[in-house]
Amino acid sequence: MISRFVNYEFRMGGQRERAAYLKRLARARRKVNLAVLAFVLMSSHIHLILLAREDRLDAFFRSLNTAFGRWWNEEHDGYGPVFAERPWWKIIDTQAGLIRNIAYVHTNPDRAGLVACPSHSRWTSHRATIGLDPVPGFLDVETSMSLMGFANTPRGRREFHEVVRTRRHLPRDPIVAGPGTSSVEIADGLIAACAESLDVGIEEICKPPKELAQQRLKVIATATQTFGCSVDHVAKAFGCSPSYLSRLRRQAVGHQCDALVDAYLEREAMIRETSKKEAS
Repeated sequence: MISRFVNYEFRMGGQRERAAYLKRLARARRKVNLAVLAFVLMSSHIHLILLAREDRLDAFFRSLNTAFGRWWNEEHDGYGPVFAERPWWKIIDTQAGLIRNIAYVHTNPDRAGLVACPSHSRWTSHRATIGLDPVPGFLDVETSMSLMGFANTPRGRREFHEVVRTRRHLPRDPIVAGPGTSSVEIADGLIAACAESLDVGIEEICKPPKELAQQRLKVIATATQTFGCSVDHVAKAFGCSPSYLSRLRRQAVGHQCDALVDAYLEREAMIRETSKKEAS
């Protein structure tokens, strides 16, 4: 679950704010039957990964966010809402999905350029999970490691850290963080990633023969539904009219492809690394 501050403002300003939030997280968790598996407290937003044993998440978040918002306003002479709307949430129903989500949460500070390795940040639960820091009472490391398939031993923690470390270079993941800002570049990148994975030309994805029609629907569904790209932007990337793309979008419902997301993220990471090397 993701809670964002109003207008993307940096309200988690330092260690005092983070300590205050975690204190209230511990209190709220005691009132509801759930386990906290992972967290990151970024300046503008918060990720929590929870194992809910009863359907009281709304009560949990009202208690937590209201308590922290009240504290924040008192400390900073603020007034009004601190959080933007309700938290965004999704259900994780596979072991691979849990690993992906916790790794993404633990690499947030790294991805933002704040640290050189996930183990260097004290804004996440990663250090406690791999045994570098004491485990806070509200964090259930044993359950999170077990559900991910890692032994809660020095070797298991090293294996988990390596999985997280290898994902540190990947850009924002919409499967975890939800749809982002619409972009022609994202649609272009998805088309290119699809073409590379099939070893065909980009033009064959944009105007494919019949046997590649399903691939085009996967690109359109992933761009519009997973990444949140607008119909106009995707149409521009495909070189067709928005009205024609809208018809294809209706056919593409349900064709979102996680493998295509992974191919896109890997491609973007390689482009970034190449650009860094050329710049240096």
